[in-house]
Amino acid sequence: GPGGTAGGAPIRLRGMGELDGKVALITGGARGQGAAEGALFAREGATVVLADVLDEAGEATAGAIERAEYAHLDVTSEADWDRVVADIVARHGRLDILVNNAGILLNGKLVNQSLEGWNRIVAINQTGVFLGIRAAGRAMIEAGKPLPERERLEMVNAFFNNNVLFEDDKIVWKQADYWATPLETLGRGEGDCEDYSIGKYVTLGLLGVPIEKLRITYVRAELGLPGSGISQAHMVLAYYPTPDGEPLVLDNLVSELRPASRRPDLRPVFGFNSQGLWVAGSRGPSAADPNARLSRWRDLLSRMSADGLN
Repeated sequence: GPGGTAGGAPIRLRGMGELDGKVALITGGARGQGAAEGALFAREGATVVLADVLDEAGEATAGAIERAEYAHLDVTSEADWDRVVADIVARHGRLDILVNNAGILLNGKLVNQSLEGWNRIVAINQTGVFLGIRAAGRAMIEAGKPLPERERLEMVNAFFNNNVLFEDDKIVWKQADYWATPLETLGRGEGDCEDYSIGKYVTLGLLGVPIEKLRITYVRAELGLPGSGISQAHMVLAYYPTPDGEPLVLDNLVSELRPASRRPDLRPVFGFNSQGLWVAGSRGPSAADPNARLSRWRDLLSRMSADGLN
C-alpha cells in the first residue's frame, strides 16, 4: 500500500498540520494516484476516507495509512454518493475536502469503441464528478450554515478565489461573454470575474446569507498606479450588512474582504440581485426588474434551475 508497511502494521505518518482536523473523501482511492493522495493528506493531519469499487485493495490501502478508512463507492451511483457522504457526516461530523480522482481511460482507437464503453467513460469521468460535487457540496453547505455571517463570507470568497483559475470566456466557453452556473465554473475550474461573483452569490445564498444583503455589482476597475485614468469593466460581489451601510467587497483581484472605502480602485456602475437593481448614486433600487432587463441573468437563472440551484 502507499507509504508501505512495516511488519504488517500501519505506517505512522507524522502530521505536518496543513490539514489538521479536516475530513477528506478521495474517490479511486484503492490504488495509484488516489492512494498516494490519501497518504499525503493523512500525513498532513486529515482523516481520509478512501472510496472505490475495489474493496479488497481499498481495505488494504486504508489499513496501511494512519487515520484512513475505506468505503465502497460506485461514483456513477447517486444512491452510493448519498450513502457515503451521509455516513461520513454521521461518523465524523463534517466533510471538508472532496477529491474526484476516480477515472478511466479509453484504450485503443475511437473507431473501434462500442457505445457501451463510451457511455461508461462518460458515466465515470463526467457524471461521477457531477454527483460527487453535488453530494459533498450539499453536506458542506449544511455544515456552514451555523457559522457567523462574516466567517461564511470569508470562507466562500477564499474557496472560489483558490479553486477557480481566471480565464477569459473566449478561451473557456468559446463565447465573447458567457455567465456560467456555479456547477459549470467548478466543473471547468476556470472562469472570469462574472463567474467568481455569481458563484459566491449563489453559494452564500445557499448558506443562508439573506439575498437582500448581496448585490452582484458592475464596476470600473482602475488599472496600474492610482490616477492612471486607465480602467476596465469588472464585476464583484458586494455584501451590505445593513441596507444603507458600507458594503464589503468580495473580489477575485484582491482576496482580502475590504469595505468599499478601502477599494478606491473600483467605481461602481450598478448592482443587482434577484430582488432588484441599483444604479450607482441612487438612494434606492430602480423600478426596473433585473430579470427583465438583464438577458444573461435570465438565461443564467434558467440554467441554474436545471442544475437544481433554485
